[in-house]
Amino acid sequence: MHHFGVEAALEMLRAGIRRLNDFHGTLNSTESGYHETITAAYVRLIEGFLALFEAGVPLERQVDLLIESPLAERSVLLRFWSRELLMSARARAEWVPPDLAPLEVPRWGPPGNRL
Repeated sequence: MHHFGVEAALEMLRAGIRRLNDFHGTLNSTESGYHETITAAYVRLIEGFLALFEAGVPLERQVDLLIESPLAERSVLLRFWSRELLMSARARAEWVPPDLAPLEVPRWGPPGNRL
């Protein structure tokens, strides 16, 4: 996203994940493989997270803080989607908006490192 922009990054991720799955023999179907809603949600959340930084904050520092943030929690998307909707065949195949809360970056920042 940093180098190519959000839309181009999302297209590259879509293609790359599908290729990786194909390489490993993972079927991209309504039950397995590529998941559009999860992929697009993370791209949107990361875009929002990076937008919180002032100009001049090194990308490496931004990535460090991203990894330390709630966005790195395995279950973060369940703040926005019910498990049933997120794991549905429809959400795997196409973008499905959240059903629990708007998709927004959780406000976070360790003491002394506020964004």
